[in-house]
Amino acid sequence: MGPKSLLGIDIGTSAVKLLELEPGSSGNDFARIKSLSVVPLPEGAVEGKQIIDPDAVVAALAEVVKLSGSSVRSVAAAVSGVTAITRILKLPANLSDREMETEVEFEADKKIPQPLDEIRYDYDVLGLSEADPDTVDVLLVASREDVVGELTSILELAGLKPAVIDVESYAINHCYNLVRHDGEPECVGVIDIGASSIDFHVMKGETVSYTREYNFGGRALTRALQGQYGLSFQEAEEVKLEGNWPSGAREGVVQDFLASLTQEVRGALQIYQAAGKGEKISHLYLAGGCAAMPGVEKAIGEVLDIPVSVLNPLSGMKHPRRVSGTSMEMMGPAMVIACGLATRRPD
Repeated sequence: MGPKSLLGIDIGTSAVKLLELEPGSSGNDFARIKSLSVVPLPEGAVEGKQIIDPDAVVAALAEVVKLSGSSVRSVAAAVSGVTAITRILKLPANLSDREMETEVEFEADKKIPQPLDEIRYDYDVLGLSEADPDTVDVLLVASREDVVGELTSILELAGLKPAVIDVESYAINHCYNLVRHDGEPECVGVIDIGASSIDFHVMKGETVSYTREYNFGGRALTRALQGQYGLSFQEAEEVKLEGNWPSGAREGVVQDFLASLTQEVRGALQIYQAAGKGEKISHLYLAGGCAAMPGVEKAIGEVLDIPVSVLNPLSGMKHPRRVSGTSMEMMGPAMVIACGLATRRPD
């Protein structure tokens, strides 16, 4: 029998984040956090979602597992959506498992530009197609062999066992579907505000219909704090995370950052809407480390004509005593990818 839970590990630009959830009686509901830890990465260790300093990442992985206190070593991790190809296949509903595998391999060979021996791919049967009850929608996801191989090698060097390699956008989708309530809109947008990029995802149910990355993130505020107040990189990061702003920062560099962030988000929505290829977004959720900053939700909500709220999957979950409720509120939006990964189960 495989492990009852996996460590969801998110290797970001600024930190490695770990989350372990305890499955409920059904195996699919998660209401308790078993372990949670975050270890910052040195500046430049990960840039543009590429691992530049593998040794630093391996060290951070080992430290984040040690801090968590978990005995689990099987992990779920994710590659960037930029490095992945996704397709929705429509296949006959009456195929056996073996026939489905053969058909998916045939379709993958046609629809993925790289040779099959240069990629890794997997698929998931989503269910009957709405347009034709005799067919099923099958999600095909592929990524280059070298991208997946690098990630698995780094995890293994840290003493971990890669059990699931997902895609970041689908990890976010798993997280949203974990916390969404009946009656909430199916077609939603998620703005994941990372250190060096904003990732905009549109999802409906179990599928991610649109993903686009923008070159702007929370590190812009870090740089502004460094330049304005003569802080080191680490000092500026701590100020940003704690919200203990220097005199005048709230009215100056923080407001400038919020204005730029709002402009980026509004532009991302306008580009999506102008394309006219998807459904209208009914709600926008904010995720990532900067989503918990005071004023972010209000600043973005005031300029958009759709509801905006922060996505915090940890809110309301039971948690270890050593983690305060305040920390849960601050850390929750940054743990969205790790949370989605922690809900996965090994094949």
